[in-house]
Amino acid sequence: MRWLPIVMLALVDGKSRCPRGSAWPARLRSANGTCATFLAGAPQQQGLGHAFMSFNRLVHVAGRLGLTLAARFASRGHGMNATKVDAYFFGAYFDAAGPPAGCEKVPAAASEAALAASVDAFRAGACAAAPACAVFRLKTAPPFHKRLNVDGYRAAFEGRAAERAALAPRAAPRGDAFTVAVHIRRGDHLKYGRRNVDFVAQRYVPNVAFVDLLGRVAATLKTGDIAARARVVVLAEGARPGGLVPDIDGDRTDFRAALPGVDVDVGPREAVDAFDALCAADLVVTSKSGFSHLAATLCARPAVLAVPFWLDYACLPRALELAETAAVFDDNPSGAPVNLTARFDYDEAALLALLRPP
Repeated sequence: MRWLPIVMLALVDGKSRCPRGSAWPARLRSANGTCATFLAGAPQQQGLGHAFMSFNRLVHVAGRLGLTLAARFASRGHGMNATKVDAYFFGAYFDAAGPPAGCEKVPAAASEAALAASVDAFRAGACAAAPACAVFRLKTAPPFHKRLNVDGYRAAFEGRAAERAALAPRAAPRGDAFTVAVHIRRGDHLKYGRRNVDFVAQRYVPNVAFVDLLGRVAATLKTGDIAARARVVVLAEGARPGGLVPDIDGDRTDFRAALPGVDVDVGPREAVDAFDALCAADLVVTSKSGFSHLAATLCARPAVLAVPFWLDYACLPRALELAETAAVFDDNPSGAPVNLTARFDYDEAALLALLRPP
């Protein structure tokens, strides 16, 4: 596959190449009056994180080609309610200038290169003679694109705070408790890992690594005068009330028993409600998953301890990437010994700096 160059959305930092500021390309949300060209998109059948990275690619394609986006971020993966996802995240923000009735619907393009050629042909032909309007689309969901206009997405997301409050009411704060929300990717991962050593090696993190990390984070919060006692909210598919969390070998770990001196709760099961619990936390510990990466991207409130993953955390202003130490784990769904994360480490001073007011 030939990757097309992507236009920068704003000024970028020389080291991280992260866009700064919330500016979107001029035509992304406002159509040209005489040659209106739109890019539509279909709902994604993937989980929230994967769907967002594909949507992000669509945003970049529209920006590079000077198209107005006529698509909404959507996901129906894992049985999610697409209407709730639409209302919770961005609503009509990215298709506020939807195509008017009578716009020509151009046959879907098989690739981004074919899409670019089709757009050029329309502008050189139909638009040259008179005002014209067309809606373009790609046949398949575009591949991931890692560069993110974090400020732009956060502004769009925060603009829907009232809608989110009605959709996913948050639990009342517990006094002065400092909340650490940890996402532990399980669920369908346990199924996909059977007889797939590569998948296990790429995505699995045993419970022991999370328990050890959370215990040390609680100690850092106490010695650093951030919080005398931490509250941990575990977000893991299949977790049971009382802090019982499924592990990679099919067993369960009792997080309450393993973390004395820490208040442990199990978060909501429904995906959007679980996402909202991440947004409401003071500190988020991610998993090797696009779900918690998306929360780290959109949610301005929590600081983030980021588990290394192929999705980048470098553009996020309050994220600290963890270091990993691996060990051989024999008990996993693949049935073969695999090197997996046994321990996470972090820079304690750097974490405290993220958590203290500037």
